[in-house]
Amino acid sequence: MLLRALALFALCLLVSATPSSPPPPGSCSSDADCPEAYPCCSPWGNCGNEAPWCSSPPPPPPPCKSPLYGTTSGGTPFSGSLTSMPLEGLRIISGCVVDAIQWKSSGSSWTQMYGTNSCSGCLPSPPPQAGLRGTLYEISLSSDEYIYKVSGTTGTDRTCGTGWAGEGVLSLTVHVKNTRTSATKPYGPFGNSKSGTFFETAPGNVVSFFGYASPSSYMKGIGVIYSTCPSSSVQTTPMGAFSII
Repeated sequence: MLLRALALFALCLLVSATPSSPPPPGSCSSDADCPEAYPCCSPWGNCGNEAPWCSSPPPPPPPCKSPLYGTTSGGTPFSGSLTSMPLEGLRIISGCVVDAIQWKSSGSSWTQMYGTNSCSGCLPSPPPQAGLRGTLYEISLSSDEYIYKVSGTTGTDRTCGTGWAGEGVLSLTVHVKNTRTSATKPYGPFGNSKSGTFFETAPGNVVSFFGYASPSSYMKGIGVIYSTCPSSSVQTTPMGAFSII
């Protein structure tokens, strides 16, 4: 009897000293075992992202951003926020280069104008194939449309003449997709410069923007914020000239 008790005691010590294995897929013992999309471990051992798994709503995931295209020099940083609300509109002031942008989410008012408002007091005009000096353009999005990528050129303008010194966003094209038909439509380019380096963001659901600009230095750099992170990536390509579409 004594030997049996000692054997059982030794077995218990061995089991307690053995490291516990991680929970099988789909199960958990604490929140740390759960993926980002389902961050809460329930009392019965599986992961979820709402009640009754979570006692309170989980924090939103960090914004998924594209790279910044352009420069930070000479500009003040600005950034929209990650939101589940779709964009309803985008305004762009452009002339030789991209001067400023402003956007509006569904159910919200327009953001402030980021950049140089060289068209103070003028009314928005329909998007052109090429912008004129200091003109404000507005893109209106229907409930079944969204901006799925942005492209353009950055660098120092060498085609518009004097007065455009310094690096910045030289041109911008906004690409819109229809959720019902999958048809796509480009708006732009905004900005007349044909210099610079071409860029294109990865396709995804664009819900906001970030960048660098100031009332005296135009749009220096720009990027987009997605509702969810796109799986693909793109690279910049140096160009001697940019073709107007």
